[in-house]
Amino acid sequence: MNNKLPLSLVFSFALLGCTHGELSREDLRNFIGEPSNGLIKSADSNGYTVTCAYQPVDLVFSNELAIGNRFDQKRDSLRKLYNKIYYFRLAISRDGKSIEQSFASIPGQLANLTSHLSSTIGKDLQMQTGENTATVVDFIYSPFYGSSSATQILFAFETSQDISGEVKIIYDDSFVGVGRIEFLFNASDIRKTPLLRSNN
Repeated sequence: MNNKLPLSLVFSFALLGCTHGELSREDLRNFIGEPSNGLIKSADSNGYTVTCAYQPVDLVFSNELAIGNRFDQKRDSLRKLYNKIYYFRLAISRDGKSIEQSFASIPGQLANLTSHLSSTIGKDLQMQTGENTATVVDFIYSPFYGSSSATQILFAFETSQDISGEVKIIYDDSFVGVGRIEFLFNASDIRKTPLLRSNN
């Protein structure tokens, strides 16, 4: 009899006691990327694969303030300042490639796609929790032009009150051809996301 557990379960059990605790940057990314933790969702639509993942404030700003101890010095104030801001990263691919690669073969469309991704895609997303709907207050698109397997955009949603129950991220695509996708998260999973350990 094989008594070995799948690696994904072993990883989940190892991190279970760390919930509400602190993890290294790499372990925090792995925690988010483990589907059983409820922080990443995927869907296929019209030939596209779209993944939506919650991104904690610690992880978002540690990348910007990673020099020396700048993040450690500011993280408490950042957590307080952005406690009503929720970040989600959207990754879109087609046949294992970024959508820029798909559009590159269509004359003139790559420029139109890049314009959409850098200026108007924010209008295609919203976050719903209970009876409240939050729109995108900011987003970041970093083009890789073929060097990535998926096109990635980071979105920020601002709410006037704490989230609870079901959190729904709606992507109602107006340009790419994906269509409408709804990603369902649980507020309790988001609140249980570990913090980033100091000096990473």
